[in-house]
Amino acid sequence: MSRKKKKNRNPIIPKNDDYDLKKSLGKLNQRKTFPESETSTNFEINKSQSANINSQSINENLTSETNIYFKLTDNINSRYDSLNKDLKSVSEKITDSNDNLRQELESKVSEKLDKNIFFYAIAVLLAITSLIYALSYSGLLNDTKENSTEIKQLKSDVKNQNEAVEDNKKDIEKLEEKQDKLEIELIKKEK
Repeated sequence: MSRKKKKNRNPIIPKNDDYDLKKSLGKLNQRKTFPESETSTNFEINKSQSANINSQSINENLTSETNIYFKLTDNINSRYDSLNKDLKSVSEKITDSNDNLRQELESKVSEKLDKNIFFYAIAVLLAITSLIYALSYSGLLNDTKENSTEIKQLKSDVKNQNEAVEDNKKDIEKLEEKQDKLEIELIKKEK
């Protein structure tokens, strides 16, 4: 299996403004000065304004703002739902295509795999056995043949030496007998 290369990840560098409290408060204060929009959900009413505005106009504003709020949330939810459905359909298509490709590749690989693996295994085994034979056993076989012939020669040499020793012993015995006879004759002559 191949290893995935890790992508160079750029570290997140904090902006100088992120930790500057004074600038952040200044930005918030600038936003407070902007007029509020019609879709705002801020329902604060100052007491000075409430004296001039009757309750019916307040209710109309509240209902219009809540209607706008509901319409916005419905739009957002419908967009979210449609995106969610699209993502699900795309993921289903991807999984289906992955399954189809995997099945096709497995069938193609399994058809060719049997013969190729068999031939490769035989070739590897032959190569390994020939290397082992060439590197170790070929010299040993020649050495054992030479040793066996040398052993046979040594055995025959030992037999020949043993026979020669026996012959020498017999010769020594004969010589001793002759010497004994000669000594006896010498002793007889001297007397």
